[in-house]
Amino acid sequence: PLISIIIPTYNRAHLIGETLASIVAQTYTNWECLLVDDGSTDTTAEFLADYCNKDARFQFHQRPLNRPKGANACRNYGFELSKGKYINWFDSDDFMMPDFVKLKLVGFKKGIDVVICSSYVVDDLLQNKKAIELNENANLFKEYALWNFKIITGCVLFRKSFLDGKKLFLSKIKRGQETELFSRLFYKLPCEA
Repeated sequence: PLISIIIPTYNRAHLIGETLASIVAQTYTNWECLLVDDGSTDTTAEFLADYCNKDARFQFHQRPLNRPKGANACRNYGFELSKGKYINWFDSDDFMMPDFVKLKLVGFKKGIDVVICSSYVVDDLLQNKKAIELNENANLFKEYALWNFKIITGCVLFRKSFLDGKKLFLSKIKRGQETELFSRLFYKLPCEA
């Protein structure tokens, strides 16, 4: 199945190349990557246009001017344009390990709408790599709300049909937008290891 990777970006010409290279390196290759620019004033647009010319799986879009400024509007717009059966929002300064998409996709079976994986965090110098541990038997909503279950944006793969018709990212929120969205989506969602 097609996976839609949606990345909002703003003035990331100096960073986003590593992110995109990690997507190209995925062992699972049936994906589209929708890059939604929030009105960058650096060379992000030129850099992304060049990437799209090299690989047709990348698409470059500008946030429509009638949409509020910010990553949330870009994420929602990317969702509207997506054609994949599965949705993976990602950030323009994150990095995917080679089996990142493939291993999450394996978790989908009948009745499963969301697959969450662990991740690593590093410091500002890209050092001190630390794994984020996930307890598979935890009450998903409660442990996430208490920040015992540390889930970052890119580590969640959604079945698109699960998201259809739901209110997605709220455009007025500037920080913690994924926390607000995931809390709404995880509420009463059963957890299966």
